[in-house]
Amino acid sequence: QIIFNLVENAIKYNVEGGKVNMFLYRMGNTVQLAVDDTGEGVPPEKLGRIFDRFYRVDEARSGEQSGSIGLGFAIPSNQASRVVEQLIETGEAPHAVIGAILDLRYPEQGALIMEAGRGAETVMRGGPADQAGLRPGDVIVEFDGTTVRDATQLITLIHTKAPGDRVEVRYLRNGREHTTTLVLGSSND
Repeated sequence: QIIFNLVENAIKYNVEGGKVNMFLYRMGNTVQLAVDDTGEGVPPEKLGRIFDRFYRVDEARSGEQSGSIGLGFAIPSNQASRVVEQLIETGEAPHAVIGAILDLRYPEQGALIMEAGRGAETVMRGGPADQAGLRPGDVIVEFDGTTVRDATQLITLIHTKAPGDRVEVRYLRNGREHTTTLVLGSSND
């Protein structure tokens, strides 16, 4: 029910012609769902109440919509071709991963690798990010020559690649810029 409400609200309160992106990743025994949309969002002063039972941020916006909501998904043709080929050959279609959990709420430019907490690893030991020297707290600012705006964009960029691809990554650690080469892992690993 929580996931349904999250997606429904991302669609319902989005701007006309807006986009909704959904991502689901598994890292070990952890699953992370990310929903990103182009809607106006929740005002900061109301964020503390969004999980209160029956609370609505704005009663005026809570009316039901009817008709088409104009939701669509676009998949790059090279990615679709790769998936089809993999399904035909092996019956599976793994996607590229970096082996790190990103902070989808990071408000600044770049994609922050979450700090470790509550016993959870945010950089998978022995995974691609770990082997490339990336650590919790690093902010990825460029991926394969493309400036990274946020975690959602980085995830999209990763998914345009194949497991095993080598990419150059620029990142910030304690305010200093570094560059490394990352060999993308597979969602099947």
